This record gives sequence, structure tokens and C-alpha cells, in this order.
Amino acid sequence: MLETFSTYIVGNAIADVWNAELLVFCLAIGGMIGIISKMGGTKAIATSLVKKAKDDRSTQLAAAFL
Repeated sequence: MLETFSTYIVGNAIADVWNAELLVFCLAIGGMIGIISKMGGTKAIATSLVKKAKDDRSTQLAAAFL
């Protein structure tokens, strides 16, 4: 398992600049989502959307937005 990881993932994937930049970008986006979630931002957005969801169509649109 360790040899597979070092040969195929670290050796080939991260060595390419494009893949390394993409990995760092994904980690940064994930970190920002974690921070926003810890601060209560996702709950505030969900609460405001629930107030506007009155019928079937608006509820589906709110779910699609989330």
C-alpha cells in the first residue's frame, strides 16, 4: 500500500505542477468551507432560505441552491 502511494500518487500526480496547484486549491476551498461552517454561515443561509420557501417550487429551488 505504501509503495503504491509513493509510486503512483506522490511520484506521478503531485510532481506535475498543474496537479499540485489543483490539490492546493481544493484544500484551500475545503478549508474556507470549514471556517464558514464553524462560524455558522451555512446555518444562517439555510435559515434565510427556509423563510422564503413557501410552496413546492420555491422549496425545490432552495434545495437546489443549497
